[in-house]
Amino acid sequence: MPKGNETGPAAGSGLEGSGGGAAEGQGSEAVANPVSAKSGLNNAKGLLPSYIKDASLVSVSGACGNDGKTVDWQYSFDSYAKNKNFVVTISGETNVRETLFTFSNALGDNWIDSDAAVRACGKSGACSIEMKDSSPVWTIIYEGGVCEVNALNGEFLG
Repeated sequence: MPKGNETGPAAGSGLEGSGGGAAEGQGSEAVANPVSAKSGLNNAKGLLPSYIKDASLVSVSGACGNDGKTVDWQYSFDSYAKNKNFVVTISGETNVRETLFTFSNALGDNWIDSDAAVRACGKSGACSIEMKDSSPVWTIIYEGGVCEVNALNGEFLG
């Protein structure tokens, strides 16, 4: 996952504490059961501050089980208009952190879910998806190795 230098929430930004600046009822519930990356995405979007209208998903990461699911996902969104990045954590406690802009390319909507990536690799572990060479790629780091999967078509890359 791309990493910026965290600046923490700005005073009065609506990002202090759990739940970001999401309006009540907009997906601020913590994840109780393991979900795939795409299954938790709407919950993460619902936690973004309401003044962020142009958020683009740039990466997702979590510790995938054998089924490609976890209770702990991190979604990273860039706001090009605000020149900021927002990391939304969906787990036992949800939170939103404002960080430095990552300058990463957006993932788009047509990527395969984490369960399909784990099946393609045949391994579970630390899962992340981000753009590499203009294409979304799932990377799974497991004990003893690394596996990459083309996130557009599920092709095993190595």
